[in-house]
Amino acid sequence: MVAPAAAAPQAQYGPEWTAPRRAARGRPARRSFGERLVRTARVVIGVVLIALGTLYAAHAPFKAWVDGQATGVRTWATGLVVQDYAPVNPSSAAPGPGTPAIPANLAGAAIDGFTNTYWSTPVTEKRAPILLVTFSEPVRIDRALVRNGAADEFRTYHRAKDVHLVYSDGQTFDLVLKDTPDPQEVTIEHAVAVTTVEIHILSVYQSVEGDQLALSEIEFFAEQ
Repeated sequence: MVAPAAAAPQAQYGPEWTAPRRAARGRPARRSFGERLVRTARVVIGVVLIALGTLYAAHAPFKAWVDGQATGVRTWATGLVVQDYAPVNPSSAAPGPGTPAIPANLAGAAIDGFTNTYWSTPVTEKRAPILLVTFSEPVRIDRALVRNGAADEFRTYHRAKDVHLVYSDGQTFDLVLKDTPDPQEVTIEHAVAVTTVEIHILSVYQSVEGDQLALSEIEFFAEQ
C-alpha cells in the first residue's frame, strides 16, 4: 500500500507580514514621488561632491579654508575648546636645532590633523627635543589642544611632560602636560603676533622601552 503524500509545508507569516505588491503584468512599476525625489537628490549630491573635490584639489585658498573648517569640526567633537576660540593653522613643522629627523615619523605628523600619526625623535640627557612650528603670517595663540605620545603605542614611547615654548619675538611660556593619550587643553600665554613657536621638551614621562619621544598632535587656537 502506498503511503499518502505528505502535505506541502505552509508558509508561516508573522502578524505584521504583508505580501509585497506587484506591478500589473506588462506595465512597468511607477516610482513614487518620494523615490524619484531621493534618486534625483543622490544624483545632485554626487555631482556637487565631485565638483567640490575637484575644487579642493585645484584651488589652494579653498583647500586652506576646508582644512581650517575640518580642524574646527574635529575640535568641536572633542568638546574641549569652547566656541569662542578659532583654529590657528600652522603652515609647517620641522625638527628644531639639534633635533634629528626620523623619516618614518616626521615632524609634520604633529600638525597634520590625524591622531593616528605622530612625530618622534630620540631623547638623550644632553639634548632636549625641539619641534619648530611655523605660521604663514603673524598669529595670536591663546589655547592649544595636545595629544601626547603615540596613540596606538602609548607606553612604548616617552611622553612630553615639562614644555618650554619660545616664540619668534623672544617671549617664552612654560607648561606641564599630563601623561594621558586623551586630548588635553592647555592655556598659552605671551603668544601675540608670532610667526614661529619652538616647543622644547624639557622632561618626559618614561616609556617601558626605547629612547624615543612621541607627540601625536598639537592644535592651536586664538580667542575670537
